[in-house]
Amino acid sequence: MEILKGLGILNASFLVPVIVVVLVILIIAKVAKSLLKLGILIAVIAIGVVIYFNLPSFTVDNGTATLKLMGQEHTINAKTAKVITEDKDGKKQTVLVSGTERIVLPFSKDFAEKFIIEKLKDSK
Repeated sequence: MEILKGLGILNASFLVPVIVVVLVILIIAKVAKSLLKLGILIAVIAIGVVIYFNLPSFTVDNGTATLKLMGQEHTINAKTAKVITEDKDGKKQTVLVSGTERIVLPFSKDFAEKFIIEKLKDSK
């Protein structure tokens, strides 16, 4: 105890700033933890919104079909539309063809036929 008194560690003018600094660090740590949780929540919500708005949609009205895909909107003739696969650079890709319009689809032919061709058959 005498050593601590001799060094001035038990002196109030030394202890008060140390205690204040420790409390400030603890408060900052708690706030940072809360901010980190909030940041993660905001990031998850943002990813969900981006995924939702980039989901493909396909509608058919009066013989014309509209495909919204990855932020772009394509209008095609519903009567001549068909889904094909073709080899390009050693990879198979699914393509929606209608007249001269060719739209490369980012999903498999099976899904494209269910998603697009079934809706075209239902609309006839």
